[in-house]
Amino acid sequence: MHVLRSLEEVKLLGYQESHLTMGRFQGLHRGHRALIQALDSGDKKVPKVVISFDPTPEDVLSETQHKKLFSVEDKITCLRELGVDCVFLIPFSKTLASLDPESFAKQYIFAAFNPSLIVVGYDFAFGRSRLGTIETLKKVGGAHVHYVQLESIKSGKDVISTSLIRSEIQVGNVERAGELLLRPYYVDGMVVHGEKRGRKLGFPTINLLYSRDVILPASGVYVADVVIAGEHYKSVCNIGTNPTFSQGQEVKWECHLLDFDRDIYNASVRVHFYKKLRSERKFSSQEELIEQIQKDVTSARETSLTLPNG
Repeated sequence: MHVLRSLEEVKLLGYQESHLTMGRFQGLHRGHRALIQALDSGDKKVPKVVISFDPTPEDVLSETQHKKLFSVEDKITCLRELGVDCVFLIPFSKTLASLDPESFAKQYIFAAFNPSLIVVGYDFAFGRSRLGTIETLKKVGGAHVHYVQLESIKSGKDVISTSLIRSEIQVGNVERAGELLLRPYYVDGMVVHGEKRGRKLGFPTINLLYSRDVILPASGVYVADVVIAGEHYKSVCNIGTNPTFSQGQEVKWECHLLDFDRDIYNASVRVHFYKKLRSERKFSSQEELIEQIQKDVTSARETSLTLPNG
């Protein structure tokens, strides 16, 4: 798969025809995957192209910190796995934001990729002030291009969107998020030294440092799959302030890996969240906490690491 970041690189490829879609593609959820699948319409030998952005419009235009679901590297990996032939990651800027929709379509879509098929989502908009629509594309591209606008895809009564997934994660509903993403939500971390309190309680944990640019699920106790150097370990993860032992408000993240007990400081790990077991709470004694952790471990062992059906 070609990963391009400039019009100069696009011109070197010299596509004579393509099937194309465009969007932010944060998380590659079920709605996004429907767009990719629709690119297979007709001649499957025609290159499938995805236009996206890095940095994103939110990165450039938002006045507040914009937390991401996943990294751009994750986006590239997912698109490759979905059979996309080329992804054009346009470096979004305030200058680009001021470009009128017609000029954007001419430069970045039609002159660049000569699409014979364009597939867009139900809420598609582009160009300055997001004034461009599928009708703009039809006006610029002409009748020789086939245009498809997919309807929204729903889960229950909710339209599947990145904002919906973000809100589910932020309240701890990682099961629902996984069902919408068609994969478990994950966060990468690095193992650092902690207070070793878990080991004293009989449940050693790895303490994790993570990027503040990503969304950590709500405080609570979760069943997770921790991946270390390609090896998978079921675990009980706690996110919160450890109110039984601390009065502070700093959110910490630690995981007790089942049937695992070795030092892996400075290791990079990936934690896939499958299920929230309970909310974090303050216990009246150390013994009460140990009893609850034992119950959490039992629940984790009984939990299947599979996603619910959508």
